[in-house]
Amino acid sequence: MFNCLYATLIALIIYHEADAGKLTRQCIASQGRCGQTKDSTCESSFGSGWKESGKCCNRKPCCVSQCIPIDSLKNGSVTVTRSNDGLTAHFACDAGFVLAGNESLSCKSSVWHWDILQCVSPACPDTVAYFRGYKYKFVCSNTPYSDAKDICRSQGGHLTSIESEDENNFILVVATLITEMPNAREKLQYWIGLVYDDNDQSFKWESGVPFNYSDWSPQQPDKVDSQDNPGPLVKCVVLDSKYANKWHDENCSAYRRYICKTKLT
Repeated sequence: MFNCLYATLIALIIYHEADAGKLTRQCIASQGRCGQTKDSTCESSFGSGWKESGKCCNRKPCCVSQCIPIDSLKNGSVTVTRSNDGLTAHFACDAGFVLAGNESLSCKSSVWHWDILQCVSPACPDTVAYFRGYKYKFVCSNTPYSDAKDICRSQGGHLTSIESEDENNFILVVATLITEMPNAREKLQYWIGLVYDDNDQSFKWESGVPFNYSDWSPQQPDKVDSQDNPGPLVKCVVLDSKYANKWHDENCSAYRRYICKTKLT
C-alpha cells in the first residue's frame, strides 16, 4: 500500500514538473519561452530585452524577445524582415538626419544593445541624441569648463557623466559622426563633467554619481605636479578626437565644445 502511494506521488510530481514548462498555443504562436518560475520576470529569466506576452502553463510568464522594437528609433523608422535565420531590422532616418550605426542588424537567439543606434542631425549650434532615458546635447560653441558647467545646470542637467561602457560607446558613435561630417575641418574636443578634486585627490563627476568607469587615452591623466602639489597637471577632462575620442585631461580655462546630459521626465 505504501509503495503504491509513493509511486503515485512521484508520478504526480513528474507530471507537475513537465506541465509547468509547457507552452500554451498563444506562447507558441508568439515564438515565446517559459520563464523560470511563476514569480520570475522575463528579464530575470533570459536577460535584457525579453518581455512578457501571456502565460505558459502553471502561470509561468510566456517570454518573447523584443530585440528589435519597431517604434523605438527616434527620428527614423525600422522595417523588420523574417527568414529562416531569424529577424533582420533595416534602419532608415528621416530627412535631415543621419544614421549613426549599421544600416541593418540581425537578431537570432540573443538580444543586443541596439539602442546605441541613433538618427542624429550633426549640425551646429548643437546635435541632440537620446540614450536610455537621457538627452545629450553636443554643443558647438567653445567655452571654458566652468561656463559650460553653469550652462548645463541652467538647462536642468549637467556636463555629461559617462557611467558604463555602453554609454561611452553611444557617446563615441555620435561624437565620431560629428567629426566625420564634411564641415568638420578640425579635430574636436568636448568637455565632459569629470574634474579633479584637490581635497580628495581624485576625479569626480559633476553630477555626483560614483566614478567607477573610465576610458583614458594612453598615459592619461598627466603625471602629478610635485609632492607639495599632488594631482594631475591639469584638472578637467575632454573627449579628444585626436585620440579616437578617448579621455584626455585639459586646462580648465581652455575653450572647448561640451556635452550636456539631461534626464528625460
